[in-house]
Amino acid sequence: MCSTRLRVESGAGNLHIQPARVTDDPASIGPVDVVMFAVKLWDVEAVAKQLKPLLHERTLVIPFQNGVESPDLLKKHIPPKHVLGGVAYIATGIKAPGVILHTGAMQRLLVGPGAEQFAQACRAAGINVEQPADIERARWEKFVFLTGLSSATAVARAPVGVVRADPDLRWLFEEAMRETWRLGRKRGIALPDDFIAERMRFVDTLHADMRTSMPNPVNEGIMQFYGRKVLERHGLWQHIAGGKECFSCQTTINNWFTAVHHRETPDRILAGTSDTGIVWVTEGIEAQRQGKAVDMVRLPPADSLRDEVAYVIGALNGPRKAAADRYLAFLRTPAAQAAYAKYGFVNASPQALTPRPIP
Repeated sequence: MCSTRLRVESGAGNLHIQPARVTDDPASIGPVDVVMFAVKLWDVEAVAKQLKPLLHERTLVIPFQNGVESPDLLKKHIPPKHVLGGVAYIATGIKAPGVILHTGAMQRLLVGPGAEQFAQACRAAGINVEQPADIERARWEKFVFLTGLSSATAVARAPVGVVRADPDLRWLFEEAMRETWRLGRKRGIALPDDFIAERMRFVDTLHADMRTSMPNPVNEGIMQFYGRKVLERHGLWQHIAGGKECFSCQTTINNWFTAVHHRETPDRILAGTSDTGIVWVTEGIEAQRQGKAVDMVRLPPADSLRDEVAYVIGALNGPRKAAADRYLAFLRTPAAQAAYAKYGFVNASPQALTPRPIP
């Protein structure tokens, strides 16, 4: 990279840095505000010993690795006040020396409380970043489930449908999660008492050959911003997408990515080519209003992401502005809020319902 360049190839846009400012000597850089720590887990301690020249009084060191051990390993070599939790969701590979290939649309960071300025800088740069209230719990919830899923399916060399139907493999799945859950609780992680049972109930809602019709991740916002987060959280994204980013396409033997999900998914269910799919509540209600024989199962609050979905409405300065103003006034009434709540919307706060100029 020093002699050539650093290039990132991505469907979200390519990045080409030439010459690239890289070094294998952290001491040559000097103090920085944030260290994004992303080495392989087995290299953590060796690299942690080289971090001191990068630290000033308020430097943050945020590990973005899989697993849950990195923060504690870092704290053995640098003052704990510098270390915060972090998680990265992205699929990449080395295409050639100095060339990184970003595959798919997944690109998301999670950082814990205390990294507000870092998160603000990320958002200003167009980086998708979130700040859960308890990042350690979020890391462990994913870790517990994936420990069971990965170990059981790897041993069986079979999908989850086979695993859960076999008494011995099902026991292995549940006990692998339970062992990891116990470890998390012993380490002070606030994992719920019923987490294992809830995860097993979730697994039992799937059937081995379930055919899904899903919004595509290329241009359908319901999948880009919400559905994908839920699927990734439960370790299901790769099973659904099969490594593909496309629309009107078969991604696996059991999944179809739609072009226009709210029309296609109910019709595919009626035609018997799909069994289930993610849609907005309004679309399920509309399908039922049209007499289509489809059922709706609303997601639990933790998976609905309702608080992350927001719509903006405003009045334009045009010949019908008076009518627009009357509609905005209607939206602020209890009757309007009740009508929207019937179709899956969250009641807006008084502040959100107060019009303000667009800067």
